[in-house]
Amino acid sequence: MDVNRPFLGINWCSGIELALRIVTIVIVLSFLGEVVDREKRVRLRAFLHAHVFWLDRYPSLYSSANNHLISEALGLFLVGTLVPDLPHAQEMSAHGRKVLEDEIQKQILDDGVGVEQSITYTAFTIEMSALAGLIGQLTGCSFSAEYKQRLASGAEFMCWLLDQSGHAPAIGDNDEGRVVTLSLNSEPEYVASVAAAVGGFLNQTRFMIPDRTSELRDALFCASEAAAPPVRTGMRTFETGGYTVVRERHAGQQTLLVFDHGPLGYLSIAAHGHADALSIWLHVGGVPVFIDAGTYLYHADRIHRDFFRSTSAHNTVTVEGESGNISTGPFQWLRKGDARLLSYKDNSNWYVEGQYDGYKSRFNVTHCRRLTGTACGFEVADRLIGRNVARAVSIRFLLAPALTASRDGDNWIIRLPNRIVVTVQGPKGFETLKDRANEENPAGWTSKYFGDRQATDQLLFNGLLGADAVITRIKIARDE
Repeated sequence: MDVNRPFLGINWCSGIELALRIVTIVIVLSFLGEVVDREKRVRLRAFLHAHVFWLDRYPSLYSSANNHLISEALGLFLVGTLVPDLPHAQEMSAHGRKVLEDEIQKQILDDGVGVEQSITYTAFTIEMSALAGLIGQLTGCSFSAEYKQRLASGAEFMCWLLDQSGHAPAIGDNDEGRVVTLSLNSEPEYVASVAAAVGGFLNQTRFMIPDRTSELRDALFCASEAAAPPVRTGMRTFETGGYTVVRERHAGQQTLLVFDHGPLGYLSIAAHGHADALSIWLHVGGVPVFIDAGTYLYHADRIHRDFFRSTSAHNTVTVEGESGNISTGPFQWLRKGDARLLSYKDNSNWYVEGQYDGYKSRFNVTHCRRLTGTACGFEVADRLIGRNVARAVSIRFLLAPALTASRDGDNWIIRLPNRIVVTVQGPKGFETLKDRANEENPAGWTSKYFGDRQATDQLLFNGLLGADAVITRIKIARDE
C-alpha cells in the first residue's frame, strides 16, 4: 500500500495489475484473519475501494477486451462479494459476475481452446475464471453449469497438450503471468497446475497430473492426486480452436505431436498470437524436440519482438524469405493470413491436413501441409497451390537447446548427450543447412522464459516448392 498509492504508484497503469493485487490481498487476508488490526483493515478497505473504482472507470474495451477484461471482472467480483458493505458493492459483484459468465464463453471456445492462441494465456484465463468460481461457491453464489462446463473443456484441452513430464509446448505469447503462485522460477508446470486446479474445483480427477511440483493453488483448489488420471492416447482434433494433437508410442517412447491449423489470434489485433500457422511441435519421452522460439520481450526490443512472432521462428514453411503474417507493432499485425483444417483421419493410419493463405496476396500461392503417421514416426508433406510457378521456400525445424544435430548422409541425427532422440530426412533435392543464432542473425534464438534468450540449432531445408508435395520424414529413435 505504501509503494502503490492509489492512482499514483507505478503499478496503476493496467487493470490487470490492479486485479492481481486484489487477489493477493484477498488471499493474504484469508490467511492472516484476526491478526490484522482494525486500523489496517480500514486502510485496506479504502485501498480496495480505490482499486474497484479504477477498474469500473477504465475497463478494457474493443480489441483489448481479452484476458485483461476477465481480470478486471475478477477484481470487481472479488471485492464486491467479499467486502459487501463498500459503496455499490452489490452492483460491482453482479457486474463482475456477468462479465465473467459472458467472457468465458467468448474466450474459451466450446472445444476448450483459448481464443488468444497461446497455451499459457489459456491457462491464465482459466485460472482467473476458476478462482472466481471458487469464491462464488464458497460465498453461496455459484456460477452457472455452462460456466463450469467451459472450465472443464479448457482443462481437457490443456491436458491433451501436456507431455509425460507435465510440460506443454510453448505456443503463442507467454509472459509468465500467474494468478496464484509462490514460485520464483516461472512455474514450468503452470499449465498442468491450472488443469489440476480446475479438477479440484470441479471434483474431477481426470485433470489431475501426477508427479507435479505442488503449488499454492493446489491447496486453495484442493487439487488432489489421489486417483490416477486417464491416459490420453491417439488423435484429438480441436476443430474450432484449430489444433490437432497426436499422442502415440514409438520405439518404446511416448510422443506428443501438435499441429496448428487455427486462426492467428483473438479480435482485430490478435495481440498474443504468433505467425505459426501449420507449425508443428514435437516432444519425445517428455523431452521437447521441435519447439517454438517463445516470446522473449514485448516492448523493449522491436527487432526481436518482430522476429519471435514471425514465421521464421516456427516449425513451418517460409516463402521467398518472408513471414506469412507481418507485424506492425508489439501487439499488432499489418498482414494476417488464415489457416484452416482440410481433412483428417483418426485411426492407426492417421493423417491430418491443413492450408494457410498468408502468402496468397503477395505470391498467389497457398501453403498446404499434411502430416501422416508411419510405423516409426510421421511424415510432413508440403506443397504450394496457386499459379503454376514454384517458389523458393525454407522448411524450418527449431530444436530444443538441450539437443544437438549432426549430419549422417541424407539424415540429421538429433540427440541428447546420452542418446539419439529422432532422425530427420529432408526433402529430396533440397539444400540442407543448420543455422544458429548470433547478434546479426536472429534465426535460432529461443526464449524459455520472458526476458531470457539463448541460441539453439535450426534445421532449414531450402529449395523450390510448387504443386508437387515434398516429404520430410521424422523417425523416433529407441530409448536405449
